[in-house]
Amino acid sequence: GGKGELVHEHLPWGLIAFSILMKPGEAYWTNAYGEALNLPIIADRSLAEYETTCALGERELKADRAAPPNFRDAIKKYSCFGLHSVYGFLSLVKHGYANNNLPERVNRVMDLLTYRLKGDAEAINAEYAAAGVNAPKEQVEAFRVRALVKHYGHAFEAINYAKLHKLTSFNAEQQRRISEGEQAFYDSLVKLQSLDWAMMKTKLGEKFVSDIVIAIGHAARALKLLTPQNPDTLAFSFQEKSSRG
Repeated sequence: GGKGELVHEHLPWGLIAFSILMKPGEAYWTNAYGEALNLPIIADRSLAEYETTCALGERELKADRAAPPNFRDAIKKYSCFGLHSVYGFLSLVKHGYANNNLPERVNRVMDLLTYRLKGDAEAINAEYAAAGVNAPKEQVEAFRVRALVKHYGHAFEAINYAKLHKLTSFNAEQQRRISEGEQAFYDSLVKLQSLDWAMMKTKLGEKFVSDIVIAIGHAARALKLLTPQNPDTLAFSFQEKSSRG
C-alpha cells in the first residue's frame, strides 16, 4: 500500500504496540530498511495530521450538528473511522509519552470524540438513508446498524480506556454527551441482535458477518474495561505471573 494506507490504517496499531514495548527515552531504532525511526517524533507528526483531519469537522460537531461530509470522507480513510488512532494516542500517553504537549492535545481529541458520539452517528444514518433509496431496505439497515456498532464500540473502547487509566478528566458536559452516547450504544447493540442473521450471511456474505463479529469484539472490550474483569488488568496479571515463572 501507499503512504496514506500506512498512516491511516497500519500506524495506529504500531503506536499501540511500540508505546507498550518501548520507554519514551529509548524509543528509537533502525528498521530492516536502514531507516532511523524515533517514536516520539512519529507520535507528534501522526497526531498533527490527525488534528488537521479533526479540524474539518470541529465547527459543525461542536455546534451539535452531524459530522460534515468533508470530515467524514477524510476520517473514513483511517481504520474504523479514525478511532484506532485515538486509542493509539491514548496508549502513548498512558505509557509516559509527553513530548510536544501530547497529553493536552490528546485531551482535545477526546473532547471532540464526545461530540462525535452523536455527530458521527447522525452522519452514518444520513449516509445509509441516501444509499438505501434504490436498495433492499433490510440490507441497508444491516449495513447501517453494523456501522453504528463499529462507531460506538470503538469510541467507547477509547473513552473507557481513558477513564480506566485516568488519562483525561471529563467535565460535566462531556460526561453528559458520553452518557447519551452510552444509551445510543446500547440501542445499537439491541438493534443488531434483532437483525436477520441468516439473511445477512446469505445475501451479504460471510465477510459482512465476520466484520460484525469484529465490531462486537471491540464493543465487548469497551464494556468490560470498567468492570473488575477488565482485559487490561487480566493481561497485566498474566504478564506478572509469567515474569515470576
